[in-house]
Amino acid sequence: RINIGALVEATEPRQPIIDCKSQPCVLAPACSLQAALREAEQAFYGTLKTYTLADLLRNRRMKNILLRQPRTNAGPPA
Repeated sequence: RINIGALVEATEPRQPIIDCKSQPCVLAPACSLQAALREAEQAFYGTLKTYTLADLLRNRRMKNILLRQPRTNAGPPA
């Protein structure tokens, strides 16, 4: 079984929901938002981990779209 959460974690770099270090932030000295954002990110990945590829392929339209995709990075089908 291909787990969607594991697949996303293995193929996509984790990026913070809000990158607090890339810009000055007035909340930084007393920020409690970062903990809430980390919790939200964990919930996001936790939810993805409850799905398998088979679950997603039960949707006929999703299955058709995925099966039409080329196996190379040549772009979308013409």
